[in-house]
Amino acid sequence: MRESSLNVYRCPACRGPLALARRDGTGEEVTTGVLSCGCGISFPVENGVPALVHPPSQDYLRENAETYDELISFEARLLEDDERKVRTLAADLPRTSRTSFRGSRAAASSSRSTSLPR
Repeated sequence: MRESSLNVYRCPACRGPLALARRDGTGEEVTTGVLSCGCGISFPVENGVPALVHPPSQDYLRENAETYDELISFEARLLEDDERKVRTLAADLPRTSRTSFRGSRAAASSSRSTSLPR
């Protein structure tokens, strides 16, 4: 990356300007370094390429996994069911077609409405 092209780059999180915090390279070329933003986020420059991807950190993903595990355990206790079975059912939910769910839901509601006394 060229140091003169720095004004083109923006922080993907807040759209603010980036500053070159650290750099290695000769002359205009920045081969490795760090771009930083006023919002506190920093982005590495490796092999002359700035990595301006703003993914959630691994800590965030780990926190979500721990929360998921706690919720699955809670659901198993709540349902008084085997945790492994609840995990399997939860994993199969995304594979369930919305139309089949909607269809079974509609069928259940129509059967309820016909069985109720008028």
